[in-house]
Amino acid sequence: MISADTGIPRARIVAVVAALPGGLEQVGSGYLLDGQRVLTAAHCTHDKKTGAGSQKLRVVRASDGASAEVSLVNGVVAAPSLDVAVLRLTNAPWRADLPALVFARVDRTRSGALRDCAAIGYPLFQRDPAKRSRHTAELHGTINQTDEAESGRLLMREPLMTSVGETDPAANAEADRGKRSPWGGLSGALVFHADRAIGVITEHHPRQGDAAVQLMAFDTIRKRAATDNAAQQVCDELKLPPVEQLVWTTAEPMEPLVGLVDVIDHTSGDLPRVRKLDPYRLGTTPSDYGNRNNYGDHDPYVPRTHHDIDTRLRAALQPSRMVLLVGPSKVGKTRTAFEAVRTGWEDAHLAAPTPRHWPNSHPIHDCAAAATRWWYGSTTSTGSSPPPSR
Repeated sequence: MISADTGIPRARIVAVVAALPGGLEQVGSGYLLDGQRVLTAAHCTHDKKTGAGSQKLRVVRASDGASAEVSLVNGVVAAPSLDVAVLRLTNAPWRADLPALVFARVDRTRSGALRDCAAIGYPLFQRDPAKRSRHTAELHGTINQTDEAESGRLLMREPLMTSVGETDPAANAEADRGKRSPWGGLSGALVFHADRAIGVITEHHPRQGDAAVQLMAFDTIRKRAATDNAAQQVCDELKLPPVEQLVWTTAEPMEPLVGLVDVIDHTSGDLPRVRKLDPYRLGTTPSDYGNRNNYGDHDPYVPRTHHDIDTRLRAALQPSRMVLLVGPSKVGKTRTAFEAVRTGWEDAHLAAPTPRHWPNSHPIHDCAAAATRWWYGSTTSTGSSPPPSR
């Protein structure tokens, strides 16, 4: 996820500035994967018209103007056939521990509209000719799921920016002078839907609309890695999971994960793994013997031997099965369930739905919330089947 909050953090947006022969500069967009790496379009790293290499490559952060350089020796990991690249920074002045991204795929087998897809970048129409500087632009567009399915790219249209144009047609200080698209410079911007990263902007084709841009999709990058070593290197830099483990993003409205569950791993923005949890975080009542700060020291688990509860529960916890643990309040349901899951599923992701955010609060709903308090799944629980359509 982007963070515990929704929206694209401006502190992770950068301009990718390439110094070209003849004193020209070319500006593209990028996104900080972490404090030392930037995701961008491959053509932003060299002269996109001639193919000539950059004499210097640096990134400038949107939030404060801080900059970092990119080594021209081994600092660019690019997949030219996909037009994506990861830049390794040499002297980044900002923090390195940024929340990991959640990469997602789109169902291209059926129609549907992904609304409010968002990106922030540095298009040419945001160039200020008086100050000879370029500002960011925030885009919110729509992706029709089957558009460009044959190419493996996604097509996003921005309905509010159909009339933008060249800000300074006479300017010749940048490499993309001449017949320039006002969308030039937006390449490399990362596009999100429901706080999930779905693709990198790489192209603008006026025939598809004045405000239409194409994205290289992450599932396409992953598939190409099977036969393209450069694509595999990019996948390694992104830590991009196999296609079948990429989560789906759908045309259905989705509430952010942080609003649906009680516990989030804030280092990754994803569901936490069982081995990183303790029963007190999940609702077990603290006592003089144990709490969140000293779990496991003086609060050993007392086996539930009556009716072989522990044995039966652990045997029932199998993939694709639903298990309901029922009992009066304060008898130890949460601790019993946690210890059973921890025994055989310590690497599983665990979701503890948060009843207080459920609509139509009612005793019946509260009972249902208690009954479905926990859900757990393996690391491949996303599955390979697409989400259901409306």
